[in-house]
Amino acid sequence: MTDELAGVKVADFSAIVAGPYCTRLMANSGADVIKIEPPSGDHLRSLRPLRDGKSAFFGALNAGKRSVALDLRLAEGRSAARHIVEWADVVVENFRPGVMARFGLDYATVSRARPDIVYCSVTGYGQDGPWAGRPAIAAIVHATSGYDLALASYQMGMERPPVAGIHTADVLSAALALSGVLTALRARERTGTGRHVDVSMLDSMLSLMTGEVMSAQFPGDHNVRGYPPARTADGFVMIGAVSQRLFEALMTAIGCPELIDDPRFKVNADRWINAAELDAVIEEWTSRRSGDECEATLLAAGVPVSKYRTVAEQFTLEQVAVRGTFTTAADDAGPYQIVDSPYHLHHPDELGHPGQSGEPLRVPGLGADTRAVLSELIGSNEADRLISAGIALDGGQPGLRPS
Repeated sequence: MTDELAGVKVADFSAIVAGPYCTRLMANSGADVIKIEPPSGDHLRSLRPLRDGKSAFFGALNAGKRSVALDLRLAEGRSAARHIVEWADVVVENFRPGVMARFGLDYATVSRARPDIVYCSVTGYGQDGPWAGRPAIAAIVHATSGYDLALASYQMGMERPPVAGIHTADVLSAALALSGVLTALRARERTGTGRHVDVSMLDSMLSLMTGEVMSAQFPGDHNVRGYPPARTADGFVMIGAVSQRLFEALMTAIGCPELIDDPRFKVNADRWINAAELDAVIEEWTSRRSGDECEATLLAAGVPVSKYRTVAEQFTLEQVAVRGTFTTAADDAGPYQIVDSPYHLHHPDELGHPGQSGEPLRVPGLGADTRAVLSELIGSNEADRLISAGIALDGGQPGLRPS
């Protein structure tokens, strides 16, 4: 964890992936994030892989936060939540539009008392428009946005859209939500007033597909195709000879310099038209070599190339180790690795990656911080009363202290 956001207080009403990842990145930079959960907990707490009943998936998105469990269906639960909102600089939520209004915790209500609040809402389709109330998850937005069919259009022989298994819309929306929150915090410094950051997962996915959005407006202007993998003796490689210089370097490296002036491949437009023939030439060379050999030869020639690696291989990849890409989180089931912030912030006098402190990021148990937070904000007697009445859940001893 770093301290760039030290002093920033965040009330996190979000669940599943998009909102929690945004606030976890804030926690990584030193923000004090209080995650408000129902007494049943965030749905992800039960998502596999589980170790002694603890979800590693949940921990990866919520490490470094504090957890307060409140029943927002009850007036006193909502009242306690308002105290957390009054404490906060930033509110993040990803309910469907209208839900936070029913709790009296929506931007319109909160900003009347706190015009300086930065309030971020992440939804499938945004806060307005005829689709605003539609339920959505990442896979639904992939289908809506055209992303799945665009991805399928680059495949050979695919009759059905691809199966959605990676939360692209969630992670992209989380990153854009963080960008919006930081922009709004800067605006607050300048003007004294906050902003409502309205993040649509649909808009986020469309922002990912610049080429496809342009091609949809100007179809037929060019021959669209993807970058196919080339088979090797032990797997596949991806080669990115995207410019004239790189094409010439590739042809020289694989022993086919005569193809540089071949009319079929002389310029980029012709290479796209005759891509199948060019791919066959390249694969004839790669298929007789291992992935390591292909990487070594082409990298020496300055051509972008990589073997296809698994996620499991990242844990032993030297580049990942040197960068400090993974950091340690821990819950009651023990420590494990999660991806650290994907951006690194260095001071001018720092050389290389600053490294890790050695203390794992704490993954909060459900309601682990309820008593402490409520005691601080509304007093210990009132906190005890809400817990005794079942309005708030005390998760007991939190175990590891917050980093």
